[in-house]
Amino acid sequence: MKEERIQISKETIERIGKSGDYLRKLGAEAISSMEQTSVILHQVYKEIAKFGWYTNATSSIIDLVPVKAAIRNKNTEEINRLMIAQTKEYYTINKKHTLETFSAKKEILSRAFKAFEKKQYEYSILLFLTQTDSICKALIGTRLFGKRSKQPKTKEFADQHYNERSFISAVLQPLTDYGEINKVEQDYLPGELNRHRVIHGEDTEYGNVVNAHKILSLIFYLTTLVGKISTKPNVA
Repeated sequence: MKEERIQISKETIERIGKSGDYLRKLGAEAISSMEQTSVILHQVYKEIAKFGWYTNATSSIIDLVPVKAAIRNKNTEEINRLMIAQTKEYYTINKKHTLETFSAKKEILSRAFKAFEKKQYEYSILLFLTQTDSICKALIGTRLFGKRSKQPKTKEFADQHYNERSFISAVLQPLTDYGEINKVEQDYLPGELNRHRVIHGEDTEYGNVVNAHKILSLIFYLTTLVGKISTKPNVA
């Protein structure tokens, strides 16, 4: 049996070469696009937190486009409406993930979720607030509401991963600054959900639907996004 030789024309080789160049160009453009998106998200994630909101792993960048516009216009009502819609849309999957990840806290977290579902917002907010510090510490080794040198302790962890072109770094930006929930008392504005004022009984009107969704967004941010970045979360 004679060995058959496959001959490739010069034109075919050139076409293959051009195809490879085109694919490499597309790949470079895709990487550049992702990097540019990460640069934008660094600011967006931090700004959302200043309004009391956090994103989660099931939210998409597309979900944040109208939120970014509302932030630019300082339209608090629109920000609340959009973020509540996101929290509702992804509630079931994020709740399941949270309970599975923090199985040791399943009983108390289940009570908090049940209170939320029954619209017992004063109760659900308090329960979630009592668990937030320990959840954050289990994930990154630092409590969410801890302070050092007038800055959040969580900033140290986020700064270790800082890269303005990195999506992971963008996700951690809310941990580098004070958001609505953990801002210092002198910066508090009436109507905001602030952990200090709730825990110490200074805010007796915190139990509303907006604040209930805000604290949920924080819990889901920690358990679904920060939890994925933390390589060895201590959640036993």
